[in-house]
Amino acid sequence: ISRLDLGLIVEVWNKGLIWDTLVGTVWIALKAIRQSDEEGPGEWSTLEAEVVMKRDEICGTKNPTPHRILLDTRFELPFVEFDKFVREQRTNLKTKE
Repeated sequence: ISRLDLGLIVEVWNKGLIWDTLVGTVWIALKAIRQSDEEGPGEWSTLEAEVVMKRDEICGTKNPTPHRILLDTRFELPFVEFDKFVREQRTNLKTKE
């Protein structure tokens, strides 16, 4: 991951016999995702009906639906070098703000 200012989009679909229906989406900022190799408590998120675009990139969601989803998001580090890389990226991101 080279840009921590981006995010992760989660889509929830209802699988139908003839066609599928989008239930909703959640956008999670990458910098909000914790680093861990263990499960966490998760976080409830409201599914949104629309994706917000800015300069051809997804930057969020809007128009909440009545649906919520429990997500446990985390980065699992494959090796020590990746941990160093992520810390450097977060430091660079903070200095730009």
